[in-house]
Amino acid sequence: AGLGQDAGQATVERADHQQRRQGQHVEDQERQRATFLAYHDPLTTLPNRRQLLEHLTEAIKDAKRTSRKVGLLLMDLDHFARINDTLGHDTGDRIIQEISQRLQTVVRPEQTLARFSGDEFVIVLPDPPGPESVRQLANEIANQINIPITLGKQDIHLTTSIGIALYPQDGQDPETLLQYADQALFSAKESGRDQISMSTTVLQEQSKRRFQLS
Repeated sequence: AGLGQDAGQATVERADHQQRRQGQHVEDQERQRATFLAYHDPLTTLPNRRQLLEHLTEAIKDAKRTSRKVGLLLMDLDHFARINDTLGHDTGDRIIQEISQRLQTVVRPEQTLARFSGDEFVIVLPDPPGPESVRQLANEIANQINIPITLGKQDIHLTTSIGIALYPQDGQDPETLLQYADQALFSAKESGRDQISMSTTVLQEQSKRRFQLS
């Protein structure tokens, strides 16, 4: 009877140990997922706003130390709200996923592509050769967005508006750069959408006046 009890107790202990290990594994997975979601967008798995700001801050620090530039490109999908309203949010999500995959094909490894919010994406370009290279990337992105997306039997045609700001001439910190990239994006939309606009002194003055009036 003693041997049987010892064997039974050993079996229970092994089962308890295995259960604890499984529980620890689940906890580790949950922690890893929480860490991932803190820095990534769950729909596209791209860096989120938090990670973008960290990368942009580091890019500016590096550029400041080496007297180089940083390009910031802010884009969104024209009339995307109509797609959500007419085709539903599930279709809208599938389109966002497709767009994120296309954007990843044109973004270089040293650049940061992030989903900023909704249908807005941001790209950070460390040390671009000049404004022309940033505009060239914007043109590549626009061309990718213009390719119809086929969902079932339906072809969905999209365009994008893009705003560009550059460090150091447009701003010395992430918040200012994003503000003027957003102003350039607004200008692109005001010009009829499906446009690329670069931040300029005129746009910055308009932005300041709007801020003062609001």
